[in-house]
Amino acid sequence: MPAINLGDLPKKPKRKYPKSSKITLSIFAVITILTLGTALATSVTRNIVSSSSEFGQGKTTILNCTSGDYVVITPQDNFVNSSGVFKLTGISITHIPASCLSKDFTIEALSNSGALKLDGNNSIATVIYTGADTNLIAGGISGTQAFNGSITSASGDSSSYGSFTISISTPSASTSNIARLVLQSQESTVGTEISTNSYGGGGGGAMQADCPLSEVVTSIELAAQTDQYGFLPSFYINCSLVTDLTSVYDQIDVVDSRNSFDSYTNSSIPDLLSSCGANRAGVGLDITPGGYVGDVGIRCADYPSGNNVVSNSLIDNHTMSDPSYCAPGSWLTGVYGRTGAGLDALGADCTPIGDL
Repeated sequence: MPAINLGDLPKKPKRKYPKSSKITLSIFAVITILTLGTALATSVTRNIVSSSSEFGQGKTTILNCTSGDYVVITPQDNFVNSSGVFKLTGISITHIPASCLSKDFTIEALSNSGALKLDGNNSIATVIYTGADTNLIAGGISGTQAFNGSITSASGDSSSYGSFTISISTPSASTSNIARLVLQSQESTVGTEISTNSYGGGGGGAMQADCPLSEVVTSIELAAQTDQYGFLPSFYINCSLVTDLTSVYDQIDVVDSRNSFDSYTNSSIPDLLSSCGANRAGVGLDITPGGYVGDVGIRCADYPSGNNVVSNSLIDNHTMSDPSYCAPGSWLTGVYGRTGAGLDALGADCTPIGDL
């Protein structure tokens, strides 16, 4: 088999991931390369012995985040009637150790002549692994593109091994053309945003609204529904600089920027406000369950201590909600979800305080 150069990789600039799904990438770590012929053939990586495998069978390998342990990568293919060929339809990553929690995984398919599209648009799929809550997949090395696929079978926590499967909705890479699959584990640094659970339905298109760097969400606004079961026609987040939150002059709720989550063609003006108040910031959202979003409440805490966590009432007086909460030590810095004629789905984006 020809030699593969796994020399030093170039450093990537630190970025803030602006999401429909959002992931921050930094320096490429150890790379696993699965080499395939007509079927999966060989795996080459630092500190691992090459061996053979087939599609549908797993390959054990190490990554930067595995800390002496390993993960198992299993490509999946199916016959696609419309094209008359077998295509890569999914990739499972299992036996993920807890040391890989909150790390970024990227997966790329290569032919002998270059990168192959996985979903018709992207040659790279990017996932941030958060154990059983893993639900984000984006396209491109910067994670800024929508990916036509989803995460299934996510599991794992700080005390157990985990897994997830990338299911490709519009598979486009013919297995006969795939020479290598490249799996990378990467650290997240400045501006890291971790998405929590989202609630609502699958209608509309993917959208996001985020605070600028060094700002956190301090209040939310929405337009009242026309009836009890309607979805929200518009939704806004209001953001404040963290320096304003800790300033002795900040005895009122200071808003430094405002970001709309209604980029669809609805022009409803928000008329309901839920604010954290002075020297406090958001640490999550309470969201009505169902096939769309009918109401939202902001969850707040004292900044920067994180003490006195309280969930505000849902703005439009609903009583049922599901939690989309930031982990301790993280703050609400944006939202992501889906919009169409209204707000179809919503989830919280959170950033660790050390990255603000």
